[in-house]
Amino acid sequence: MINFSKKRVDELGRIKLPFEVRHIMDIQVGDLIEIYLRENEVIIKKSMLSCIFCREIENLVTIDNYSFCNSCIDRLNSIRDK
Repeated sequence: MINFSKKRVDELGRIKLPFEVRHIMDIQVGDLIEIYLRENEVIIKKSMLSCIFCREIENLVTIDNYSFCNSCIDRLNSIRDK
C-alpha cells in the first residue's frame, strides 16, 4: 500500500485526492468513481463505463450518463417493434 498523505475532510464532507493518485489512476475531471466500504476502509475505484443491462464494456452508446451496448439496443428495438 502506498501512503501519499493525510487529508482533512472539509465542512461538506469532501476530501481532495492527491495529484499523484489521480495521475496513477488516470482520474480526470468528470470521471465517475465508485466508492465501497470494507470494514474500516473506504475503497475508491475509477468506474469503467458499461451497459446498464448486461455490463458489456465495448461498443457503448451513452445517453444522459447511461450507457447501452449495441446488442441491448437491438434487443430493446426488437421489443419495441413487436
